[in-house]
Amino acid sequence: MEIRSQILFVFFFIFLSLSYSQKDENTAETIKKAMDYYGRAETLFETGKFRAADSLYILAQEEFQKKEQGEYLISCFMQRARIKFSTGSLNAAADLLDQAEVAFDIYQISHRDSLYSNYLSLTGYYHIISGKLRQAEKAYLEAVEIRLTKQMNDYPLSLMYNNLGFIYDQQGDYIKAEDYFTKTMEVREKFLAPDDIRLASTYINLGGFMAKIEKIKRSREYLELAKEIYIDQFGPDYIELGRVFTNMGVLSYKSGDYNEARDYFLESVRLFSKFPVDYAMEMVSCYNNLGLCEHEEKNNKEALNWYFKSVGLVKWRDPASLGRIYNKIANAYKDLNEELLAEQYFQLSINNAIQNKGNKHLDLASTYMNYGIFLMERKVFSTAFDNFTKALELYLDNYGTKHPSTSRCFHNISEFYRETGHPDSALKYVQEA
Repeated sequence: MEIRSQILFVFFFIFLSLSYSQKDENTAETIKKAMDYYGRAETLFETGKFRAADSLYILAQEEFQKKEQGEYLISCFMQRARIKFSTGSLNAAADLLDQAEVAFDIYQISHRDSLYSNYLSLTGYYHIISGKLRQAEKAYLEAVEIRLTKQMNDYPLSLMYNNLGFIYDQQGDYIKAEDYFTKTMEVREKFLAPDDIRLASTYINLGGFMAKIEKIKRSREYLELAKEIYIDQFGPDYIELGRVFTNMGVLSYKSGDYNEARDYFLESVRLFSKFPVDYAMEMVSCYNNLGLCEHEEKNNKEALNWYFKSVGLVKWRDPASLGRIYNKIANAYKDLNEELLAEQYFQLSINNAIQNKGNKHLDLASTYMNYGIFLMERKVFSTAFDNFTKALELYLDNYGTKHPSTSRCFHNISEFYRETGHPDSALKYVQEA
């Protein structure tokens, strides 16, 4: 079930101020030109004109570099990295962040500066989407510590808290996750009006998280707050309501009311389809959730229809994410006893993740585990064990020993040993689980 919490990277607006000698008219003119490029780039970026914005940031970057304006140059690198994140160009974003890091040292800008906090936040975001949660955690904690030391109780701090909440949620540390999601809300409620739409996204994240940890009443309360803000300001057809309804669908799914869950997911699809390019991945999540509803009711052919709808969108929007959907497709074919097709899609899932994200990405873990179960059921024990151990390594590296997924993997390995006549080893892994 795909609960729609939002991972947010810091949209820090860098307001540049001029400081130069009137005698140096050339420097003044250069910086003024760079500032103009920069301001125009900001406007273009916020309206989604990424290519044009990037071109202007490059021009600003070149002018700032001529006059050795280090802080402004770094700001250009980071703003361009934001653009690359928005367009899915992760390698390009990483290169720009590397250039920013080098520039901090070249221009002797302190690693205790708030600008470095912003840099760490973007680095943390890169690690999240690269599946490196522990590196992301480290970056965000350092970014937060810098801001708190400077008593910067601001909106970027709330975004850092939000993403730490996401990280701990993914790692299965729900106490810390709840703490950081709550901190996000508390920071924002101090300086945002009660009907500010930025609070709505906070309530959606809290609502989705509370659903995940089975605090259903609190989940519904937060989602209703978000719904109220959106409808009061924008009416019942506001597209962001789709995020609220997606999470409400999750609540219905968890309660076993699959018909109500379908209604919510379909309403989300209706809203998101108004802007299918911008909300393609949100539609994918809804299609996957609709497939899961059908899967729960043993309607695996209908589930496949929804999963293949997801494939159709993901192929052009984010082909690196196809592996997750192939994993679902493989499980549906497994339940239909279509063994060759199940095998094919497990392999496609693994190959897609390795090709696009490397052989250590967390996305591989669930496929390795599901493929291992598939092989165990067919008595292909040695290959099943190889897949379980690969999954376990990834879960331990990213989640540690206490996460539910790690526990399930320990359990599957214990089943392997029990099936192959090694009860002592089976008991060891049962105890780990």
